Amino acid sequence: MDIKRKICFVLLFFMGKMVANAFDLNTLNGIWLGRSTYNWVVNNPKDRHLNTLTMLEDRFQISWDKDKNRGVLIIGMEPNNIQKIETFDNEIKMTYGYWENVITFRIISEKIIQVINHPYNSKIEFLYRICNIEKPVLGVGNINENGVRFRDKPELTSGFFYLLNKNEHVEIIGRSKEKQKIGEMEDYWYEVSICDGTRNKNSIERGLFFLDGWVFGAYINIENSEELKKN
Repeated sequence: MDIKRKICFVLLFFMGKMVANAFDLNTLNGIWLGRSTYNWVVNNPKDRHLNTLTMLEDRFQISWDKDKNRGVLIIGMEPNNIQKIETFDNEIKMTYGYWENVITFRIISEKIIQVINHPYNSKIEFLYRICNIEKPVLGVGNINENGVRFRDKPELTSGFFYLLNKNEHVEIIGRSKEKQKIGEMEDYWYEVSICDGTRNKNSIERGLFFLDGWVFGAYINIENSEELKKN
């Protein structure tokens, strides 16, 4: 191997290590669904129950605590202790359960992961995150207009799941770093959960789901968080 190829190999190796070390494993936390179940959730936002076998087969729930280096993986409704997580580049190898089964993911984005290897179900190719139940609730509010877009990302050009109507309740779990001006309005984007005040792990374990998305702040009346109201 000539000197140039050796240098390229070493650089690629250390770049992969840097990406792996920089990746925050906590971003895996949440409920992930296969494509068909995810589409059902988006098209049926008022139905909170995932209680049929076909829906639960491609339901993954990941709760990982990077500080304690331990966590739980729920496939369907069956909990498994995560034994270890190994990362390299944008791939994640997760060992879980008593029999030390292994599942491998490739990170596509914060809301999409590709299943490279699944020990039991080879039909699942991609998983889509609908919510991150590890995020704390920062405040609550109500939508103040009809037909407010509930978006996938904090951007005016992003797609939206569906329309929210006046007086619908939301729980706020995040806020954009900067304000954005849209027409005469200027405000933050807020990441919210449409959950009717019932967002908690016990509800999740009973097969309920909550869809997380983004709403422009001018369309939310924030009720009980002075911190969120600050500029």
